[in-house]
Amino acid sequence: MKSGAHATHPADVGGNPTNEKMDTEQVAHHQWEKEVRVMVDTMYKGTWDRMRKMMEALPQDVYTAATYYERWALALIKILIEEKAISHEELLLKLGYTGTEEGPPSEPMYKAGDTVKVKKEYAHKTPWERP
Repeated sequence: MKSGAHATHPADVGGNPTNEKMDTEQVAHHQWEKEVRVMVDTMYKGTWDRMRKMMEALPQDVYTAATYYERWALALIKILIEEKAISHEELLLKLGYTGTEEGPPSEPMYKAGDTVKVKKEYAHKTPWERP
């Protein structure tokens, strides 16, 4: 890259002029972030270079809007689909899409104040936050 040229990838921010403070904190604050870390540590047996490349391959708007652990989750999903551990269709079904929609549902499945009945406790006792 010649002198004065700007980076072409959102992960390569070195030398780019900005007034924004860079978030360098990588501590998992929320339970889901800890769970993403555990999933990556237990499910992904590849190199960290591949995880980094998968994160850097995210579209620029997605990469810049995502938090640190959201990027981890997206990279892991891409790897699991690529390795055929789960299909894109299986993932969508697990996320609640039936296949009849033309994209993500416009209305959430539940809203604040809805009564939700938990059918059974999970054997692994993950401390999921319930509504």
